[in-house]
Amino acid sequence: RHLINLDDNDPENNFAEAFDFVVIDNNIPIWDIKADVNNDQMPDYEEVGNIAETYGLIWGGHWKNPDYCHIGGDLWSRRLE
Repeated sequence: RHLINLDDNDPENNFAEAFDFVVIDNNIPIWDIKADVNNDQMPDYEEVGNIAETYGLIWGGHWKNPDYCHIGGDLWSRRLE
């Protein structure tokens, strides 16, 4: 399903080096960043972000203006070096 339009000012997403995700519960998207669908006492968006970071990815939840649904790599910045 098409969710977003590409933005020329967003090179990470345009080159598939980043993606946005949503937590799903019973086939329903859950946009509440504090949701704990699996009842493990940790918000699910934070849980996914922590998992991504263990694989060396960047989670948008730690940014100055958090983007809890965003995960990316640093391949773009490496390409510019």
